[in-house]
Amino acid sequence: MKAEVGITSALFFYGVFMGTITGIEMNKSKTRANLFVDGSFAFSVCREIAVDNNLKTGLVLDEGLVFELKREDEKRRCFNAACLLLGYRPRGEAELKQRLVRKGFGSELVSDVTRDLKSRGWLDDEEFARFWTENRREFKPQSAALIRRELKQKGVGADIIEQAVAGCDDYQSAWQAARPRASKSAGLDYDAFRRRIGGFLQRRGFGYGIIKPVIEKLWQEINTEKSEL
Repeated sequence: MKAEVGITSALFFYGVFMGTITGIEMNKSKTRANLFVDGSFAFSVCREIAVDNNLKTGLVLDEGLVFELKREDEKRRCFNAACLLLGYRPRGEAELKQRLVRKGFGSELVSDVTRDLKSRGWLDDEEFARFWTENRREFKPQSAALIRRELKQKGVGADIIEQAVAGCDDYQSAWQAARPRASKSAGLDYDAFRRRIGGFLQRRGFGYGIIKPVIEKLWQEINTEKSEL
């Protein structure tokens, strides 16, 4: 890093840098090429940048080429970081931008990369909102109101959120969420059962108008099952 800063200073404070690549070494992970100029380490670039620009020993670097290589390298690193984040799970545009800025990339560069991702169809707020809603409904059933709040916190627009949650059935989601817990609470009296299940459903974002009938249905179901044993 110190060598890279030194070359940058020579380049832009004096504007006289020119040197010849005397060596190229790949890092241990084979993802970056370390460039040696006039016998000393100068800077590194992504492997793809080195290939695309046909970097090789004997190539003369001037300040214009170095600037362009660094600019391309920064964009490629930002793009790769974005793809890695999207590889874990889909994300909304605002969330992805926030994560990339937190990683140290400039906001203008982040905007360029997200535009590129959107043009490729890899970044889509509508698709993300549908994914988030369906994932919650299947793996962590909760109220439409809570899903709305989560998507809003992630920067998704109101119209897109409403489209995503349009098919949510709070009663069915509440029953689905509470059914396993109700089975484990079969030995409780009604008041204790009501408090336990009601508190759980409140934390999942459901209101009293949903909680009350769901508790009554679950209470009836588990007691019917006990009577049949």
